[in-house]
Amino acid sequence: MLSSQNTFKTPTVIQSDSLKLLKTSLEQLKSSYTQCVIISTPTVFQLFGNTIKKQIENIPSSEILIQPGEEAKTLSTATLCWEQMAERRVDRHSLLIALGGGVITDLTGFVAGCYMRGIDYISIPTTLMAMVDASIGGKTAVNFPNHKNLIGLFNFPKFILIDPKCLHSLSQREFSAGLAEVIKYGVIDRPNLFELLEHNAEAILEKKPVLLDEIIKQCCEIKNDIVQKDAFDKSVRATFNYGHTFGHAIETLTSYQQYTHGETVAIGMSCAAYVSHELNKIDFTFIERQDNLCRKLGLPTKLPSMPIEQIIEKMHSDKKNRGDQITLILPEKIGKVIVAPNFSPNVIHRALLNKQKHDSITN
Repeated sequence: MLSSQNTFKTPTVIQSDSLKLLKTSLEQLKSSYTQCVIISTPTVFQLFGNTIKKQIENIPSSEILIQPGEEAKTLSTATLCWEQMAERRVDRHSLLIALGGGVITDLTGFVAGCYMRGIDYISIPTTLMAMVDASIGGKTAVNFPNHKNLIGLFNFPKFILIDPKCLHSLSQREFSAGLAEVIKYGVIDRPNLFELLEHNAEAILEKKPVLLDEIIKQCCEIKNDIVQKDAFDKSVRATFNYGHTFGHAIETLTSYQQYTHGETVAIGMSCAAYVSHELNKIDFTFIERQDNLCRKLGLPTKLPSMPIEQIIEKMHSDKKNRGDQITLILPEKIGKVIVAPNFSPNVIHRALLNKQKHDSITN
């Protein structure tokens, strides 16, 4: 049953085989859609497309398949979608279905929000990253040359269907990438989630269903709670950016080729912890604990081989900044972070130098 008590809390179903609930969920919307367009990648559509098509067999439908990867999240790809939608006479009473990972949910929400000044869409995330983060909260965007998520809008899906069984289709690297966001939630808001990860790392990597269900549920609760307080990213929602200011800089500087998004978030969280340590807000055991958990879950923590000055320069273009001043999210303890505006590049430089030294002696 779809239910929501708040405009900004998207109705969400978290359940094994929930893809087969799509028809019922659409009926609850009481909307007569003229057609459905599924936006996905070839691989994901091959895995789950037939299941989705059977659920919408009474509505004319088609699909737009794009290539996977962050490099596809561009205005050019969005334009391709709009062109195909216009050719197929997609109207204001049509529905888009995002079927895939974070790139697909971001792109589909953006495409839906702009087309004819906005048409409905739903999200069916198939990666852990999308289930616990990208599909929730209404943020949609595409990248712009040398800038991550620069062009976008807030556009909330009509509902989200999360089927944890989809995670068994992921490679270990893709799965671990999503765990970076789960670790983030533990650090910024929920110590018991962080401890759950620490005590069950091996079973989580084996994708034990009970643990997956619990992790996804907790992450969705955390994100929905904060989005209800700050839907349009004016205050507390900024804490979701923990690790991302550094991570986005590293992603962009490596042209989205060397790391997954989750891997750069893991590195970014380590960077943020070193900055917090530089300010005497945490002791070194926090860094060790966080880095150890990342490594146990298959995530990197070491800085890539590039000048620190390049990373700091790229951080100046982060969306959380005010003017040219860097804003960071810094940990004070497991379960609590602070927003630190107008941050000194000199402090960041010293912290990253210290991190480089420790990275060089860490296996």
